[in-house]
Amino acid sequence: MSRLVLLVLVICATAMFATGGERFLHGLGGNRPLGVVADQLAALRNRPDDLVKADASKMVTSRDTPELIEVAFAPYRDDAALRLVVKTIDSGARTIEVAVYEFTSKPVADALIRAVHRGVKVYLVADAQENPGKGGSSRVDYVAAAGVAVRLDDVYPIMHDKFIVVDADTVETGSFNYTHAAQRKNAENELVLWHAPAVARLYAEHFSELWAESRPID
Repeated sequence: MSRLVLLVLVICATAMFATGGERFLHGLGGNRPLGVVADQLAALRNRPDDLVKADASKMVTSRDTPELIEVAFAPYRDDAALRLVVKTIDSGARTIEVAVYEFTSKPVADALIRAVHRGVKVYLVADAQENPGKGGSSRVDYVAAAGVAVRLDDVYPIMHDKFIVVDADTVETGSFNYTHAAQRKNAENELVLWHAPAVARLYAEHFSELWAESRPID
């Protein structure tokens, strides 16, 4: 069994424990029987190992369990996914590290600026091609002018990460880009693991790698 599958099983088991099971299964897509979820995990387990990048995942061996797991989906009229992103940013008290592919959302940008005004150290790495700045629709220049430390990553054909690490303790991740299209048009998902320092540490390590290889905004 690959480490990726083990990590998925650990997260699912932790979520079942932390949320009482029923709420987590509903978050996976409705009131589906546990056997259906088990079958889906079995299908993932039986994927050829050559489809999984070597060392692409790390096993979390810790007694830490998230106090709360929140999920949201888009597009919905209540903008649940966007509101969860903003809620995550607004919770920051010390540090916020953001990795993003597309970034045109003013509400998200304004939340990052509010964090700067609270005295939070905010760092952002964005895909260089999708966020050229200077006249484009990207918000990278907007937040940089307000004090967010911004770098652009052009090392890969696509820097497709989308996650936030808050106070080395909480992680927001999923398919949701910080754009109006993701908010109102696309089928997207988002997950926040609150008070999960073991997982946050792994994401923070990855963010440090992205930061080191990226270039300062022009």
